[in-house]
Amino acid sequence: MPTPMTTTSAMNALKTRLKATWESGDYGVFATYLEKGALEFFDRVNIPSGVRLLDIGCGAGQLTLPAARKGIEVTGLDLAANLVQQARTKAAEQGLPIHVDEGDAEDLPYPDASFDVVMSLIGSMFAPRPELVVDFFIEYYGPTNRAHGSLDDARKGALHDDLTALWTRNNSATDGTTRVLAEYIEVVGTR
Repeated sequence: MPTPMTTTSAMNALKTRLKATWESGDYGVFATYLEKGALEFFDRVNIPSGVRLLDIGCGAGQLTLPAARKGIEVTGLDLAANLVQQARTKAAEQGLPIHVDEGDAEDLPYPDASFDVVMSLIGSMFAPRPELVVDFFIEYYGPTNRAHGSLDDARKGALHDDLTALWTRNNSATDGTTRVLAEYIEVVGTR
């Protein structure tokens, strides 16, 4: 299992406030307005059935549920307990075999090589330290790890810098939190 990220008391307080913010409203209702774009994104990534998928920041299941309908072995993870419950309830109502956990994108609770594909439509971009999420993806998760491992040191650094810059460039907050004014950020890696 990966080593947890180091956090300070100030970071823990921030994460507690972020969790409370996500749990204070009903993102599941709001997400219905984003559904068309979410499905377009999901169709573009073209994940085949049978693949083990982790959906980070899964919310109420906007990608988790369509993935399960397609025969993908999907696990969702979200910081907000109410959204985890919404995703579980929707899956049960639809008879879909998914697993959804409550957890932190900066401290994923899964062993190395647990998934073939890791994706995040919206949720992980709100992690307060995006560079840690990028580092975690590179270190522990299948295709990201293999792709990163196939690069020389200069290209590894460039990939890390590009992903962190993309994330940071879309963050308009200046107080150590994350604020992104977009429906989603799409990153497509090609070789």
